[in-house]
Amino acid sequence: MNDDIIDSLRPFLSALLFVIWALLHSVFADPKVKEHIEKVLGPKTHRWYRLLYVLISIISLSAVMVPVYLWPGEVLWALQGFPGFMLSFIRFASLAGLVLTAVRTDMGDFLGLSHMAGKKSGDILVVSGAYSWVRHPLYSFGFVMIWSAPRMTAGAMALSIAASLYLWLGTYHEEAGLRHIFGEQYIRYAEEVPRLIPSRPRRRR
Repeated sequence: MNDDIIDSLRPFLSALLFVIWALLHSVFADPKVKEHIEKVLGPKTHRWYRLLYVLISIISLSAVMVPVYLWPGEVLWALQGFPGFMLSFIRFASLAGLVLTAVRTDMGDFLGLSHMAGKKSGDILVVSGAYSWVRHPLYSFGFVMIWSAPRMTAGAMALSIAASLYLWLGTYHEEAGLRHIFGEQYIRYAEEVPRLIPSRPRRRR
């Protein structure tokens, strides 16, 4: 392959790797896949599976990001001064909102620490705080963080589009599971609170 073609494709390597990462991430999060792995490796697999899954996801996702920094490609925009400062502030505020919202959930269960300890808290539908504005505040903050970059390159743009599509599709996959767990309770909640774009919080039954 011509060297010029290879050089032109390098900025999009992170986006391609992310698509592969997203597919594998979704496959190993599937309950049927986890059940099959537990049958093969033994009944105690569920105690360490979640923690190992999270650790591998974080490490592999970090590796996916490396090519976009090595071969960023053409600069699409680079805002400086006050506009650049405002976007950086919005990104930082979104990160803070994401962390604060995540704390409201059971982080021990999410990270797999509760499973390792041999205990798992009961399923609780959180509808207060940011969850009274949108059903998926973590995803909403994620979208803002992705698109509030003061500097955007061709490689980063491709990666941002891939990540945004994954987040958007992820809301539908997650809601299918939530409807299965909470039933009518979640259906009523979904009727009153928007999916991703915030609206005024409503008083719910």
